[in-house]
Amino acid sequence: MRKVFRSKAPTEATLVRNLLVEEGIDARLFGGETPYPGVLNIEVWVTDDADAPRALELIRRTFSDEERPAWRCAACGESNPASFELCWSCGAKGS
Repeated sequence: MRKVFRSKAPTEATLVRNLLVEEGIDARLFGGETPYPGVLNIEVWVTDDADAPRALELIRRTFSDEERPAWRCAACGESNPASFELCWSCGAKGS
C-alpha cells in the first residue's frame, strides 16, 4: 500500500478516494487526530503500489489550476465547464 494524498478535510479526501475507485484503483481512507484538537489528517492510500503513479496523475489533474476547455454534451448539446463530470442540463456523463 502507498499513500497518495493527505487532507485535513474529510470531504476532500473522500472525493479523492471516490475518484480513484471510479477509475478502477482500489483506494482506502485512513485518518487520525493531529496534535491540534479537532483537526484530522485524512490520508488516501492505494492498495496496489503499481497504481500509485496513475493515482497521483489523476489527483494532479483534478486539483490542477491549468485552464481546460469546456466540453459539449453529446446528449443535449449544452456547453459544460471542464470541471463538470456530468452535464449540468441533462445529467449525461461527459467524455
